[in-house]
Amino acid sequence: MITGRGLLSMLVWGFLALGASGAALAITLPDSSTCNTTGGTSCFKITNNSTFPLAITGAIGTANGVAVTGDAGSSSGRGVVGYTLSGIGVEGNAQTGMGIHAASNYGVALRAEVVSGNDAIQGFTDADCCSGGYFANTGHGNGIYVTGINGGIAVHGVNVGGWAGYFEGDVFATGSYQSSDVRLKTNIKDGRYGLGEVLKLKSVTFAWKNDKTAKTQVGLIAQDVSKIMPELVTEDREGMLAVNYVGLMPVMVKAVQEQQKLIQKLEARVATLERDRAPASRAAMFGSGSGALVLAMAPIGLLVAIRRRKK
Repeated sequence: MITGRGLLSMLVWGFLALGASGAALAITLPDSSTCNTTGGTSCFKITNNSTFPLAITGAIGTANGVAVTGDAGSSSGRGVVGYTLSGIGVEGNAQTGMGIHAASNYGVALRAEVVSGNDAIQGFTDADCCSGGYFANTGHGNGIYVTGINGGIAVHGVNVGGWAGYFEGDVFATGSYQSSDVRLKTNIKDGRYGLGEVLKLKSVTFAWKNDKTAKTQVGLIAQDVSKIMPELVTEDREGMLAVNYVGLMPVMVKAVQEQQKLIQKLEARVATLERDRAPASRAAMFGSGSGALVLAMAPIGLLVAIRRRKK
């Protein structure tokens, strides 16, 4: 069942399937069909209980046409609303354009809710140039705003062999975790990269070519890292290299551990040298055997010589 509140027009040959549990009926509306209503009633309410039905379907043959459009004139109204128990509330397909287009001056352009067992919004594309879902913001709001409650996941991305999420620009987060459970891992070995590889890395400052602000960045050069630790470098479908900076953390941990071992060895060596040096210094100062006795009697002999001279 789909309810369109404030539905302005069902364009040319927009068919409304109307029926009960049997075969669907078709109603053809002219291009200028409009509906005005007040109160809590709906302009159109269409129900189709047949197997795999479509409550409302619209088709357009021109390149820039719109099959179904809904406009909500009030701040709390909704242009098009689709409800379903187990199927798809609203579905749009396009060959070269947009399957579903939602725009808003103030408020929510596109809202989807799901109780359980399915996804609120699904987007599919077979072309390399396009996206399954495209959300844009030209002001100071959010291009897409997703909220997860009751322990759920606000955004879940899965892509085998590609990117589960791709962002051009800065990403801000108040917290971040990466999966690291040993139960998910196999072929575990000690890391072979450490202090030696870290010392070979070259830290640089730079600015992105497509950044109009020319903001100074700090980082590494992917081509340099690939020569030292190739596991931390990947290539996207356009041939551009990227560095796994999070993957550098275990390497830095091992580098610090190796450096700490070197420091402890040096500290032990310095302590040994200081212990060996103290007795040697005392022996050089006072001597040993008869030499030590002569050195100890020297002040007494000097005192006797001074007293004789006075007499």
